Amino acid sequence: MQIPFASHDLDYLFRLKTNPDKFSAIRERLGLSEEQSTVFRMFLGEEPARKYETYDGAGARWRYFGHACILVEAGGASILTDPVLSYTYENNISRYTYEDLPEKIDCVLIRITIRPFAV
Repeated sequence: MQIPFASHDLDYLFRLKTNPDKFSAIRERLGLSEEQSTVFRMFLGEEPARKYETYDGAGARWRYFGHACILVEAGGASILTDPVLSYTYENNISRYTYEDLPEKIDCVLIRITIRPFAV
């Protein structure tokens, strides 16, 4: 599938994680052929996503997602650094994933390093 990054259909796909829809509605919305539907359906789970638990404690809560990705929550605000997120799948490694993100992130920090190269 080729969906432009600015497409509302892409937003719709991401919202399916927390706002499920019938497959017939998804197929119609995305204009999927029969063949595309068969493949696309393999990427959808049957289990509802677990509900995100909002942090309202004193001080700040830091959650390490891996690499340089950290979610900081404090005073009702959330900051995410270098967003490299894992998806949920069964294994024995405990880690935070997309499901552990709040519905709204107030600020995303991305560090870009430009290094000169030798000639």
